Amino acid sequence: MNTQTGTQARVRVSDLGRETIRTANTSIDATRYRVTGDVAMDQWFDDASRWVKTSFTASDGSTIEYVLQ
Repeated sequence: MNTQTGTQARVRVSDLGRETIRTANTSIDATRYRVTGDVAMDQWFDDASRWVKTSFTASDGSTIEYVLQ
């Protein structure tokens, strides 16, 4: 769902495998998923399906990352 327009987003999700994500206090093993299509970003989730990290490219070409603290 596109949160700005309320319309259905056309996306494809690919499982990119396991990675270790470093947070402020620890390291968490997580599965990385790539979302492509109307939205382009990578998302990481731990074994309990909790969000751990998001990464995407901004309009100026810089990389934005949000990581669980």
